[in-house]
Parts: sequence; structure tokens; C-alpha cells
Amino acid sequence: MFNLYSFRKKINALEKKVRQLEKQLTQIQQGEEWIEPEINDELRELLQKVKIVEAMKRTREEFGWSLLDAKQYVDRLKEDH
Repeated sequence: MFNLYSFRKKINALEKKVRQLEKQLTQIQQGEEWIEPEINDELRELLQKVKIVEAMKRTREEFGWSLLDAKQYVDRLKEDH
């Protein structure tokens, strides 16, 4: 039973990620300006408070990414800040 729940959770996260990527791709194809995800403001606030682990956790929750992907994303936000 646990495995079924775990797989369903992973599938939901992947579906969410695909929807987000499809939306971004459509925007790019239509020549629209790329719009930064709203979560980035929250993540920057966490980074200003030096809450890196919390920022990575929120990134994983929002995008359904692996720990490594979330870390790289947060690291890029830190560099851009």
C-alpha cells in the first residue's frame, strides 16, 4: 500500500512539473516574455534570512523536483541576488 501511495505522489509531482514546463514552452513559442515563477519572491525572502534549507524544501514542494534540482535552483537564485 505504501508503495502505491509513494508512486502516486511521484506521478502527481511529475505531472505538475510537466504542466509548468508546457506553460513556459507555450509562452516562449508565442513570443511572450518569460515570467518568473511567483515562488521566487518567497524563496528570496528565505535566502535573505539565511534559511537555505527551507528555501530548498519550498522549491521541492512547489516544483516536485529532486533535492539536487532544488539545490541548484536555490543556488542560482542566490547568485542572481
